[in-house]
Amino acid sequence: MNLRAIVGLGGAVVLAAVAYASDLVGALSYLRSDAFVRWNTTHATEMFWGSVAVVLSQIVWIVYLYRKLAAAEASSSGNRQELADLSLKLSTAEKALAALAAEPTEHDIELYGRFLAELPPTGVTIDYLAKWFTGSSWEWHKLRPLDEFRYHWSLNTYFDDQAVDDARKVLETTCNNFMSAIALRTFKKDPREEVSFLDEDRFPSYKDFHQERTGLVALADSLLQAHRALVDAGRSAKLYRAQNPL
Repeated sequence: MNLRAIVGLGGAVVLAAVAYASDLVGALSYLRSDAFVRWNTTHATEMFWGSVAVVLSQIVWIVYLYRKLAAAEASSSGNRQELADLSLKLSTAEKALAALAAEPTEHDIELYGRFLAELPPTGVTIDYLAKWFTGSSWEWHKLRPLDEFRYHWSLNTYFDDQAVDDARKVLETTCNNFMSAIALRTFKKDPREEVSFLDEDRFPSYKDFHQERTGLVALADSLLQAHRALVDAGRSAKLYRAQNPL
């Protein structure tokens, strides 16, 4: 910055200071003058009530704001309560809907009753497999319900309840495996025979015969387990009725 610029800036600052001092002196002189005293005396009342009016207006405004805030808080609290009530009602409705959905269908109840009637847990077939089946021989009239079950229940027969139907599928598969193994190892000399034997003479050794026999017993045990699982699944799904044998 050159000397001329510095001198110019200094001059401007001095002029501004002189002008401010002049204005201040003029203002003080006016406040002490007779003219201002006369004006102040004349308008003092107006100035007082004007100040009071401003203060009152501020008080009114503050009170208004407090009331509005209180109303807003009350409204907000009411809304929260309303939302809480609505949430409770919605939760109750959802629980009722879930309970309704959990109720078994009439179709499942009837089908489960049919299952228990055809293969009752205390019936001849299940009792025979559990107590008397040795894998060496089998009585056809006691196994016939299993044959009927695997044919009739595989034709578009299902439970609406997924867990019960899964148990049905396992029983159907196990029943097929068992009855297929029985049919493959049945050597009837007379179609009218009611009892079939596992012919030991058809096996190379007793060890092979024994292995085959124990394999049939294992299949029978699997069938009993699958049958019990379907019975239990139906009970868990509340499909049983008083008249159904369990």
